[in-house]
Amino acid sequence: MTCHDIQIETAKAQQFLDTVRQQRADTNAAHVLGFLGDFGIGNVMEGDAAEASGLKRLQDLHDLSVQKGCSTAAS
Repeated sequence: MTCHDIQIETAKAQQFLDTVRQQRADTNAAHVLGFLGDFGIGNVMEGDAAEASGLKRLQDLHDLSVQKGCSTAAS
Protein backbone atom coordinates (compact mmCIF):
# COMPACT_ATOMS: atom_id res chain seq x y z
CA MET A 1 0.00 0.00 0.00
CA THR A 2 1.28 3.43 -0.86
CA CYS A 3 0.86 6.46 1.39
CA HIS A 4 -1.85 7.70 -0.97
CA ASP A 5 -3.66 4.35 -0.68
CA ILE A 6 -3.44 4.57 3.11
CA GLN A 7 -4.94 8.08 2.97
CA ILE A 8 -7.85 6.86 0.86
CA GLU A 9 -8.49 3.85 3.09
CA THR A 10 -8.30 6.05 6.19
CA ALA A 11 -10.94 8.36 4.74
CA LYS A 12 -13.16 5.35 3.95
CA ALA A 13 -12.71 3.94 7.46
CA GLN A 14 -13.50 7.31 9.02
CA GLN A 15 -16.63 7.64 6.90
CA PHE A 16 -17.69 4.13 7.95
CA LEU A 17 -17.14 5.01 11.60
CA ASP A 18 -19.04 8.30 11.24
CA THR A 19 -21.94 6.44 9.61
CA VAL A 20 -22.04 3.81 12.37
CA ARG A 21 -22.03 6.50 15.04
CA GLN A 22 -24.74 8.49 13.28
CA GLN A 23 -26.96 5.43 12.87
CA ARG A 24 -26.52 4.60 16.54
CA ALA A 25 -27.52 8.15 17.49
CA ASP A 26 -30.64 8.16 15.33
CA THR A 27 -33.80 6.89 16.96
CA ASN A 28 -36.78 6.04 14.83
CA ALA A 29 -39.80 3.77 14.92
CA ALA A 30 -37.85 0.79 13.58
CA HIS A 31 -35.34 1.05 16.43
CA VAL A 32 -38.13 1.33 18.98
CA LEU A 33 -39.90 -1.72 17.57
CA GLY A 34 -36.60 -3.61 17.47
CA PHE A 35 -35.98 -2.66 21.06
CA LEU A 36 -39.36 -4.00 22.07
CA GLY A 37 -38.61 -7.27 20.28
CA ASP A 38 -35.20 -8.04 21.73
CA PHE A 39 -34.67 -5.31 24.32
CA GLY A 40 -32.19 -3.68 21.92
CA ILE A 41 -29.39 -5.98 23.02
CA GLY A 42 -28.65 -7.26 19.51
CA ASN A 43 -28.61 -3.77 18.04
CA VAL A 44 -26.28 -2.49 20.75
CA MET A 45 -23.92 -5.43 20.34
CA GLU A 46 -23.86 -5.02 16.54
CA GLY A 47 -23.23 -1.30 16.91
CA ASP A 48 -20.44 -1.90 19.40
CA ALA A 49 -18.83 -4.48 17.10
CA ALA A 50 -19.09 -2.20 14.06
CA GLU A 51 -17.58 0.74 15.95
CA ALA A 52 -14.77 -1.42 17.35
CA SER A 53 -14.05 -2.74 13.86
CA GLY A 54 -13.87 0.79 12.46
CA LEU A 55 -11.59 1.96 15.26
CA LYS A 56 -9.30 -1.06 14.77
CA ARG A 57 -9.10 -0.36 11.02
CA LEU A 58 -8.19 3.27 11.67
CA GLN A 59 -5.51 2.25 14.15
CA ASP A 60 -4.06 -0.34 11.77
CA LEU A 61 -3.94 2.24 8.97
CA HIS A 62 -2.31 4.78 11.28
CA ASP A 63 0.31 2.22 12.32
CA LEU A 64 1.00 1.38 8.67
CA SER A 65 1.27 5.07 7.84
CA VAL A 66 3.84 5.57 10.61
CA GLN A 67 5.74 2.43 9.56
CA LYS A 68 5.97 3.69 5.98
CA GLY A 69 6.92 7.22 7.10
CA CYS A 70 3.90 8.84 5.49
CA SER A 71 3.30 12.50 6.23
CA THR A 72 0.38 13.14 8.56
CA ALA A 73 0.17 16.79 7.44
CA ALA A 74 -1.67 15.86 4.24
CA SER A 75 -5.35 15.19 4.70
